[in-house]
Amino acid sequence: MTFDSRAYLRDVVNPLRDQVGALPGDLARHYGVEPGMTSTEIADRLGRVREFWEQRQGGSGAAARVCARMLDRDEILRRDHGDRMHSPDWWTSLPEEEEAPEEFEEDEEPEPVKPVAHVERLRVTVTAEDQDTAIAHIAWRTPPSGRVSIRRSPVPPVWPPGTPVRAADLRGFGEPLAGDRLTVGPESQIAVRVPGGPHVYTPFTLDDQGGGVVGEPVSAGVADSVQQLRARRTGSEVVLSWIWPPSINLVDITFTPADGPVQRRRMTRGEVAEQGCRIPAGTGGGRITVCAVTRTRDGDLLSAPRSVTVEGVGGTLTYRLPKVGGPLSRGRRMLRVTVDRTCEGVELRLVAVPGNALPARPDAGETLLHFTGLRFEAGTPWEVPFTVPRRSRPGRLRCFVVSPRGIRVVDPIDEMKVS
Repeated sequence: MTFDSRAYLRDVVNPLRDQVGALPGDLARHYGVEPGMTSTEIADRLGRVREFWEQRQGGSGAAARVCARMLDRDEILRRDHGDRMHSPDWWTSLPEEEEAPEEFEEDEEPEPVKPVAHVERLRVTVTAEDQDTAIAHIAWRTPPSGRVSIRRSPVPPVWPPGTPVRAADLRGFGEPLAGDRLTVGPESQIAVRVPGGPHVYTPFTLDDQGGGVVGEPVSAGVADSVQQLRARRTGSEVVLSWIWPPSINLVDITFTPADGPVQRRRMTRGEVAEQGCRIPAGTGGGRITVCAVTRTRDGDLLSAPRSVTVEGVGGTLTYRLPKVGGPLSRGRRMLRVTVDRTCEGVELRLVAVPGNALPARPDAGETLLHFTGLRFEAGTPWEVPFTVPRRSRPGRLRCFVVSPRGIRVVDPIDEMKVS
């Protein structure tokens, strides 16, 4: 016989919400024991019902109070009857309950309800996953009584911190955040996925009636991101450009070089419009990240980052093509290479094309020289002689660096023609 927790809540617990004193009704019905159950089935049902009470009694509202009272009575029954409660015969001759209704003496007043403290200094950190979603990490000091519910809304609550709010008004405000709670010392923490954009997070310390006491709200969220980020290298500088979102007037720019310290800068829309955004990247490569920033009274809201990779400049290679062997050696030349910094793993190709047009690509003409895995030392010329075949004369010569990328090549315009 399967235990239906929803039906049990509806048919057994909820009808007892307004009762005080003794819990009226059939004791077997309260435990979910049905006629014809075996001892094993009764023991299983008692375990499931007690588990239901334990899970519910720590919450708020009338149903939680009923479950707590069920557990109190169950403790007395187990102390007095123990394993006899597993026997079907015991349920056919149930003991009479002697619990009396709660009464107050004429001069006695009920114990006052303990005031519920509101949450102060809520901490919210929002990390963007992308433009549309983010993860909100929320932490607060655990109050001495009451359970805290965090609600997300577009605007702050109209009630000041410390104000009691009825259950109906609380349900109509914002959206409750559900997540696995972690208790770390005196603090409680949750992490939940939320939509992008700014939001207000308000803690409510719940009371027994389903209402709550307003805590201190915090604004947090993700700003709109810049669009179409572009980077253009001009020598040792990188010029950035992007499209601003209408709501953004401030950005954080981070340049992380392949080697060297990280550079950070904050610029306004006006500064970028007036002077542009130039990053002194040197000759090395790296990665540039731009985050839009929205200023709020609770701190800065950052957008999902937009990033672009910057290729490094691999130095400058200068080559010469002087004639050698005297005036009668018309096709004999020398390829002389110099570099301004040491280069390794260089693939070099010298090509010749008949006519007056310069070769535009390494595969645009006849290959006269082809080397791989070369190492050039700064300040030390590298030379190799070659002969231009008759079929390529008159024509043009050109040297290409096939790899690595980023090496700038300086052509000797006055020596590229061969006759």
